Amino acid sequence: MVLAVSRFRVANGLEDEVQEAFRQRPRFVDDEPGFLGMETFTDAAEPTVFYLVTRWTDAAAFHAWHRSDAHHLSHRFIPRGLKLDAQWTELVVLDRIDARAPAAVLEEAIADSTRALSAFLRDTHAVYLVIAAPDGRIDLLNGALARRLGRDEAAVAGTPIWNYLGANDSATLRKALERHGGDRVLLNFYDAQGAPFTLECRVDSRPDGFTLLAEATVSRERRVQEELFRLNNEWAVVARERAQAAARAQAAQGEAELRGRAKDRLLAAVSHDLRTPLSAVVHALHALHRVLPATTDATRLLDIIERSATLQQRLIEDLVDLSRINAGSLELHLGPVSLGGVVDTALAALRHEADTRRITVEVTLDDAVEVRGDAERLRQVINNIVGNAIKFTPEGGRIGVRVERTTLQGRLVVTDSGPGIPSDLLPHIFQPFRQGPVGERSTGLGLGLAIARQIVELHGGTIEAASHGPGSGATFTVSLPLADG
Repeated sequence: MVLAVSRFRVANGLEDEVQEAFRQRPRFVDDEPGFLGMETFTDAAEPTVFYLVTRWTDAAAFHAWHRSDAHHLSHRFIPRGLKLDAQWTELVVLDRIDARAPAAVLEEAIADSTRALSAFLRDTHAVYLVIAAPDGRIDLLNGALARRLGRDEAAVAGTPIWNYLGANDSATLRKALERHGGDRVLLNFYDAQGAPFTLECRVDSRPDGFTLLAEATVSRERRVQEELFRLNNEWAVVARERAQAAARAQAAQGEAELRGRAKDRLLAAVSHDLRTPLSAVVHALHALHRVLPATTDATRLLDIIERSATLQQRLIEDLVDLSRINAGSLELHLGPVSLGGVVDTALAALRHEADTRRITVEVTLDDAVEVRGDAERLRQVINNIVGNAIKFTPEGGRIGVRVERTTLQGRLVVTDSGPGIPSDLLPHIFQPFRQGPVGERSTGLGLGLAIARQIVELHGGTIEAASHGPGSGATFTVSLPLADG
């Protein structure tokens, strides 16, 4: 391939008009035999200097055109009133660029051209030039582009051009080469610090490799286009990373759901396997109470065993309920229920424990409050809340239980004079397996309040916990829809 480089200088200070004329690009040469392409450049160091570069298959083709009438017609692109001084036109032969050392190739190119043309190829700020082998290995890269890349020319020579392009840009260049060149493509190059810059490159493909030619100075419109191109590339990277993150999150969520279902199945199986033999143990204890002599030692030992078995039975029932709730199989039999009556029944079963620990339970009931609910499940909620209050309230303390009516809801409020709930635990108090500081009164698995919340929410109600900190006690409020609401 041969480059014909012409240098012009604007003689009457109308550089903008000349630049616009060059931007329009003369096309009178398109159909000439041996013509490969045309580029125009403005010299960044000298704004009044312009370069016209045409590419030809050989020198004979250029000379044939240069002597023809078509060459004279091509000057018609110059707007009327402008004066251009043609300073020189030189040829540089690139056909001998092959697998030899790039330095030797550059020396031959210099030997084949004038000193002015050599300066243009090596030192000009007006054009970026890359000549590469078919596999992308750089044979020649001019000084302007090497400086823009922040790299040494000698170090770049022989390295793959793909090292200085993004992945998408490498694919863009390869596609242009598959079309045998002649395209203009926007490519993102990356300098030594990893900062990108965009060039509009003319791609020319040859049997022994390819050439990239780009203008070093760009118009304001081109800069806007390049910035949009860069932002679009960055957005594509961000969008791809977001899509990958979403896919990873979805996969993690799916795995967590599978583990959760496996855990629920395990809880259900273990609870069922423990429930049956433990029920038999409790029934056997009841039978022993009836048949053994009522001696003090025997009765005391049976009471210890029965309390432990009953506690274990309650824990297993909680596990069964939790697995049913997680599986969505907990059944409710809803109907009008006296909230005060359910509270009174639940308290009857808890009074013995409260009296044993000398805890005063103050009860204020409104028997007219009817809610829509399942009496047995609501009794379970009350047992969990009031049972916790009795468990954590110190001996001689007080517990308040109040049932009241609001405009649309029936409300149960339970207060205690216990140690209170730490502020860091309060937001998590209704989560499964969450308990306060472990002490002599902390027994169980931490499921009671979690189950209570699920049951209340299945009723369409809410449950809330409040505490002003250590030593201030706690307040639990259950709100349920009225039966006539």
